[in-house]
Amino acid sequence: NIAPIKITDSSGDTQYYQGSYNSEGKCHGPGIWCKSSNIYYGNFNNDEFSGKGIFIHHNGNYYFGDWKHNKCNGQGSLVIDGIEAYRGDYKDNKKWGEGIENLNNCDVYYGHFYNDKKKGNGKYIFNDGTAYEGTFNNSKIEGNGKIRFNDGKKYNGELKDGEINGKGELNYENGIKFKGEYIMNKKNGEGEYIWPDGKKFKGNWKNNIPEGNGTFEDKDNKISEVIKNR
Repeated sequence: NIAPIKITDSSGDTQYYQGSYNSEGKCHGPGIWCKSSNIYYGNFNNDEFSGKGIFIHHNGNYYFGDWKHNKCNGQGSLVIDGIEAYRGDYKDNKKWGEGIENLNNCDVYYGHFYNDKKKGNGKYIFNDGTAYEGTFNNSKIEGNGKIRFNDGKKYNGELKDGEINGKGELNYENGIKFKGEYIMNKKNGEGEYIWPDGKKFKGNWKNNIPEGNGTFEDKDNKISEVIKNR
């Protein structure tokens, strides 16, 4: 009962349609469309996918949600290999706005997208339990944010290209804090360790190792010892 509406199109494939038409003979309203084993079931507007609909790709993956001018526009859900890969806002077939992305390595991202890229504020949970909350740019962790590591450490500060870069504070599970400068996830530059009882060590670091002169201070900020590191 599905009648062909076109013998061939620009690609040479036959299309089939069954559903409602308008007075101009165009697909308009609810209907079913099929081409090359791809199927769309939903609403049409003047021969275009428009409104709510589901598009089932011939490989079994599918999108269900809002359409406009034959493209995903609005809110929808993309299912790949039986798993919801993305749910959120779309603009012209691209992730654009707020959404949730489930990556194939079991990482999860909650946040903002711009032109199919993670951009702006978001939260990223790694498959080992480590979680980052902060800003993204071009799908990379970049700007200011917080990291909760799976071993209990917490970081709050600057990041770039997905790594800790700039000034920040790292809190260890035992209560010790490090405030200072980082380059590519390592302590580099000025910094200080702060113990729970108030003692401090101030100095310079290179590749996570203290370098040059440093000072210990007690909780009353009195210098008790000067250390020279090689």
